[in-house]
Amino acid sequence: MDASQVAVVQTAAASTINLPADAPAEPGGVRILRYAHSAVEMTTASSVPGLVVLCDMMYPGWRAYVNGRSADILKVNGIFRGVCVPAGECRVEFRFEPASLRNGVILLCLGLLAIGGCLVGSCLPRRKKDERAV
Repeated sequence: MDASQVAVVQTAAASTINLPADAPAEPGGVRILRYAHSAVEMTTASSVPGLVVLCDMMYPGWRAYVNGRSADILKVNGIFRGVCVPAGECRVEFRFEPASLRNGVILLCLGLLAIGGCLVGSCLPRRKKDERAV
């Protein structure tokens, strides 16, 4: 088995993968535009639909986008991330967007609003108890 030609996809979405049975005469290409800790951007070009496999570990929190649209990430060969791409030229992005980070930012903002409200409330002039409204 040639690992550069065969991929074992292990995910529930694998049954919906629609790839050609035979390899095309001209193989497609992938060009990595940016490779960072929290994002990978690449372009692909192929005459038939294909599977792009990124040899980075599959980890919760990663999201995939093909031509700007959300795409399912497939678990490939047990530990890698993959995504199906249509024929033609495509832009593929993997972004690390964990829910825990988003939830943390929301809680931070709510906490800052609460502290700001307390500070504003403590700076307002207070009415003395013996003063009566006239």
